[in-house]
Amino acid sequence: MSWERDPLWAKARLFIERAINFQRDDPFFGLWCSFGLEILARAALANISPVLLAEPDREHKYLLHALGRGSERVARKSLDTSRVLNICLELIEPFTKDHHTVCLALVNRRNEELHTGAAAFAAYPTNQWLAGFYGACESLCFSLGETLESLFGEDEAKVAKTVLEGDRNDTKQRVLKRI
Repeated sequence: MSWERDPLWAKARLFIERAINFQRDDPFFGLWCSFGLEILARAALANISPVLLAEPDREHKYLLHALGRGSERVARKSLDTSRVLNICLELIEPFTKDHHTVCLALVNRRNEELHTGAAAFAAYPTNQWLAGFYGACESLCFSLGETLESLFGEDEAKVAKTVLEGDRNDTKQRVLKRI
């Protein structure tokens, strides 16, 4: 198990690439996006320090693994995804409460998809989460010194930026309407 930034970044890019191979309304698009987003969040924390990904314990056996000094007889144990996202909210400046909410929703859908008989992403229209997903990815990429282009590739990054701009304009219009 690797808790280093570069292997996590590479895996996040791989999962996102798999997502992009599906149509946006295909449930597998959402599933692979959720996988990629989780690994991207882990990469962002690993960029600060890999120890942030180790499950806390009294003997520090998992922390020692993150420091490269763990026992071969002790398996590594990572933080669960919700705790990773909580730490991202605390430590990563551009990662907002809205990003956190979208990420948790996608993680919960992923868990429902994997651990139940439900078709969780089939019942979760992409237009409900795509802008938030792109925004969370943008903030996590920024914290890594990366861009949407380096995560998605040029074509998908253009789509992401268009969706984000549209979402920002919609938000601005709603605020102005209330004023």
